[in-house]
Amino acid sequence: MAPFHGDGIPAITVWNYNQLPGNSKQELAFRGATMSQTAEIVDRGRGPQLSTSRITVQDLVPYLQDKFTHEQIREMMPVLTEADIQAVERYIQENHAAVMEQDRRIRERIAARRKPSEVEEAEHKERLARLEAARQRIRQQQQEQNGDRTAC
Repeated sequence: MAPFHGDGIPAITVWNYNQLPGNSKQELAFRGATMSQTAEIVDRGRGPQLSTSRITVQDLVPYLQDKFTHEQIREMMPVLTEADIQAVERYIQENHAAVMEQDRRIRERIAARRKPSEVEEAEHKERLARLEAARQRIRQQQQEQNGDRTAC
C-alpha cells in the first residue's frame, strides 16, 4: 500500500534521475523533468496544486474532462510526469464534488468577463471598418506614388 500524507492522498514517488536506467534518463533529460520529489497535491494559497510544480488541479481539469491522454497533456505541459497527472486524477476522484464546483465557479467568472454578443459584433464591425479605411488610404497613396512616377 502506498504511503499516505496528512490529507489522505497517497504519495507517488518519482524516481531520482540518477537511479533511472540509461534510456529513461535520456527521456527525462530531454523533457527537462529531473525532479526527485514525491507528487502530492498541496494548497499554497492558489488552490490545490502539485507539490512538484506550480500547476494547479484546475489547470488540468479541462484537459481531463475532454479526455486528453496523459501523453497529450505532457506535450502541452512537459514539466509534468505521469505520476503528477495520476496524482491530479486521484485528487479529482476523491474530491470530485469540490473540484467540479470550483470548475463551475471559474467558468462563470470567465463567462461574466465576456462582452455581450451585440457588443462584440459592433466592435468587430468597427475594426473591419477601420481596416478597410486603412486599406483605402494605402491604395490611394500607392496610386499617388505611381502617378508621381509616371509624371516624372
